[in-house]
Amino acid sequence: MKKTKLIFLFLLVSLLTFAQDNWKEFKKSNYSIKYPEDWNYCDQKPQPKIEFILKANSKSNKNDRFHENINLNLKTLTKETNLNDHIESKIDQISFQIPNVKINENKSTVINGITAKKLIWSAKLSNGFHLKFKQIILIRNKIAYININFNE
Repeated sequence: MKKTKLIFLFLLVSLLTFAQDNWKEFKKSNYSIKYPEDWNYCDQKPQPKIEFILKANSKSNKNDRFHENINLNLKTLTKETNLNDHIESKIDQISFQIPNVKINENKSTVINGITAKKLIWSAKLSNGFHLKFKQIILIRNKIAYININFNE
């Protein structure tokens, strides 16, 4: 079976404020990602399902307590799963773990011709942070690709 390359090019409002001219690209056999050259790439896995973490440079954090970041999680699915069912399950899981969650957006999008879902949610966490999460989720060959970016 041909391996499909998935390209995640995320143009985030937080990234656009840096007015980057040069972008770096990281490639794996099943995906690639472009990111601003002043962000830091890290492939140390704080959790087994996390493929990598991209962190904003420290200059962007001068006025807040949170380090903006993006990560990619891969989840091998045990059965064929419909994207909508997967998202509903994800929302149920988030709502159970964080009762005060607010779902800001749940809509379909397309990443390089592949149907995906964009889920944006926010919550005030017990540590005092009010965080906003943007997740782009797509399923390909029984693997859920879950791109998450966090910001305060």
